Amino acid sequence: MQRGAVTHRRQNLECVMQGGAVTHGRQSLECVMQGGAVTHGRQSLECVMQGGAVTRRQSLECVMQKGAVTHGRQSQECVTQGGVVTHRRQSLECVMQGGAVTHRRQSLECVMQRGAVTRRQSLECVMQKGAVTHGRQSLECVTQGGVVTHRRQSLECVMQGGAVTHRRQSLECVMQRGAVTRRQSLECVMQKGAVTHRRQSLECVMQGGAMTRRQSLECVMQKGAVTHGRQSQECVTQGGTVTHGRHSLECVMQGGAVTHGRQSLGCVMQGEDM
Repeated sequence: MQRGAVTHRRQNLECVMQGGAVTHGRQSLECVMQGGAVTHGRQSLECVMQGGAVTRRQSLECVMQKGAVTHGRQSQECVTQGGVVTHRRQSLECVMQGGAVTHRRQSLECVMQRGAVTRRQSLECVMQKGAVTHGRQSLECVTQGGVVTHRRQSLECVMQGGAVTHRRQSLECVMQRGAVTRRQSLECVMQKGAVTHRRQSLECVMQGGAMTRRQSLECVMQKGAVTHGRQSQECVTQGGTVTHGRHSLECVMQGGAVTHGRQSLGCVMQGEDM
């Protein structure tokens, strides 16, 4: 059909439409649309849309250039160039160039160039610009510019610009600019910014910034300062200051100062008195 509307209630509709709208009630709709809107109720919709909107509840695999995709219950795999994708309950795998993706409960794997992503469970995302908020479980994200907040479980992220906050479990991140805060584990390569870690482990390569944490920190810093509270710090710094409280610090510094309180310090320094 070139123009018009197709309604299908019970079985299946496979259709190529240039302009119009397709509504499907119960079973399956596989459609390639250039312009229009597709609504699907219960089962599956696999669609390539250039312009329009797609709503359905179970599975949607879609490539959209322009438009919006809303998914209610199960899975949505979508590549969109421009538009908004909202997902409520299960999984959304999406590549978006422009728009926003909200996911509430299960999984969202998304590559976004622009927009924002919110969800509760898992999010694997590559963002060029935008912001990503994650509530409960895991967020694996590569962002070029934006802000990523993670509250409870894991965040693996590569950011070029922005800030990442992580509260409870794990954050593995490569940041060029920004700041990272979290409580458990953070493995991060930062070019510019600051990383604060409170409880477990931080392995980080920083070019410029400061790091605080309590347990283990293995870090190569070009410029900045490293403070360590309780356990171990192995660090190579070109310029900066390293303070260590209780356990061990083995460090090779070209320029800077090392203070150690109680146990052992083995260090080779080119320019500093020990």
